[in-house]
Amino acid sequence: MLHSTQPFRGSSLGYGFTGGAATFSFRPRWYVSDQLSLRFRLDLAKQLTNADDTTYYREVVSSPALIDLVYLPAFTETWTGLSVAPNIRVTLPIDKASHAETLRLGLGPGFELYRTFDVLSGLVVSYGFRFTKKLHQYTTAQTDSVYPFSSSSGSVATMAIPDYADQANPSGLAVGWTGGVRNVSMRFANVLQARLAIVPKLYFTAYASIRNDLLYDMTPTSLPVTPTASTTNQRASYWYLLDLTFDPVRSLSLSLGTSTLVPSIDPSGIAYFPFFNRATNVYLNLTAHLDVLYEALERI
Repeated sequence: MLHSTQPFRGSSLGYGFTGGAATFSFRPRWYVSDQLSLRFRLDLAKQLTNADDTTYYREVVSSPALIDLVYLPAFTETWTGLSVAPNIRVTLPIDKASHAETLRLGLGPGFELYRTFDVLSGLVVSYGFRFTKKLHQYTTAQTDSVYPFSSSSGSVATMAIPDYADQANPSGLAVGWTGGVRNVSMRFANVLQARLAIVPKLYFTAYASIRNDLLYDMTPTSLPVTPTASTTNQRASYWYLLDLTFDPVRSLSLSLGTSTLVPSIDPSGIAYFPFFNRATNVYLNLTAHLDVLYEALERI
């Protein structure tokens, strides 16, 4: 929710707790015009316990840096009320996990369709799609890493960032180990989201993302290969969010919610129960809206 008319409206700093880690999120924005904005996101996480997915005790783990160029809205259809917002995302691999898989750059064009409804204090329903091409130096991970991903648990040290966690490892090996784990070449992500203002300053959000990853092809070999019932070049995953946000003042938001990131099926071939299962994390976040804080300081 935008709180002011500043060119950096929508910029925020977030601090919270999720999955046994303290998290920090820096999300500045700059509006080139009323509709065109440049957005940046970088997340940091620090485990509060002696975690088994970091090298050092209470090590600070970074996400990749995300840069988005968003045109919101580009067009609104008058009869249906649908608005279209195209965007493009650049992923910069500044984190250890990206270095382990030799990621050089990620390019992700996408769009969002959304419509508002006169329900309670306001309802916004949206559908988004993004195609991401990942550019790696090598088709398999080359550097030893301590970021495990197990297809049986769905856990990954990503701080629940959309389009970041890679479901490319059915063997349970750590992502980044030199075990021949293939990197993701392309990703197709579909997102459904509904945000309801129950009353002014109180919002409920439901989010569901379906992501399909295409891996790099394997090197041809003359060795006999056992045929499988399904392709080994594709991975699917789901990400669910349920969030309740309260704005006690214009400059601060308090959020309580659940985040669930899982592969499409468990090791036994059964689909995970949506929204709540063994991979669900509960989070509590406090977000400061920098544009509103800036305006308050100007009045002093």
